[in-house]
This record gives sequence, structure tokens and C-alpha cells, in this order.
Amino acid sequence: MESTLTPEQIEKIGILSTEGREYWKKNQLSEAESCFLRAWGIMQSPKSTLDYSQSIARGLVTFFKETKQYEKAINWIAVMHDLYTPQPSEYVEFIAATVYFDAGKTSIAYEIFDKQYKKYGKRPFTDEDKKYLNFYLRQRNVKK
Repeated sequence: MESTLTPEQIEKIGILSTEGREYWKKNQLSEAESCFLRAWGIMQSPKSTLDYSQSIARGLVTFFKETKQYEKAINWIAVMHDLYTPQPSEYVEFIAATVYFDAGKTSIAYEIFDKQYKKYGKRPFTDEDKKYLNFYLRQRNVKK
């Protein structure tokens, strides 16, 4: 990934991201979303070549997940997947699983968690909310 952003664009992205986080802290979610989306909009296409694109897309998924706007989070997961190609990213997959879990789409979450658990054991769950690992282990025991 290379940066083709100008210093001015990088500065604007930083300012909008900071403003968005401040609005988020105040629970002014529409204003926060607007700032984050304007930061995304500063980047020209193709965004897949820009070093800020992965961070902003991941940040939008996190924002929408944590503010319980799950359909928007799921839409941004697709964007995030595209930015982490050509190979599927285990990191992106785990984030996707947590969004699906929190959105109540537990069968999809289980499938993703299962692949990761079979490959890495408990490691992907290490610094995450314990509810994800607990869910996975309960479901795995049911399916045995």
C-alpha cells in the first residue's frame, strides 16, 4: 500500500477523524458518521492503493458496530475485505465475525470463529471480549 495523498489531504483526514471521535464521545452519532464519511471521501479512487483506506474502513466498521448500526457495519465489512485483498485477512475475518455475532447473525459468526479456532486455537480471541470465545465454545460443544 502506498500513499498518494497530499499532505493537505492527510491533514484533513486527521482533523475529520478527530472531530468524528469527539462527536462520538458526546453520542452525536450522525455528526460523527458525517465526519468519518467525509474523511473517507477525501481519498480519490482507487482507494485500494492508499495507505489510509484500510484504517478508515476498519474504523467505520468499528464505529457502526459499537453504535449498534449493524447493517452499516456489515456493508463496510465488504469494503474492508476488498481493501485487504488479494489474500483474505484473518484479522478482517475475525472483525467480521464479531459484527455478525453482535448483529444476531450467530450462525455466520460461528462459521468464521470455527475456521479461526481450528487454525489458531484461542489466539484470535485473546484480547477480545470474552463473549465471543464463550459463544464459540458453547456452540462447538452443542455441535459435537
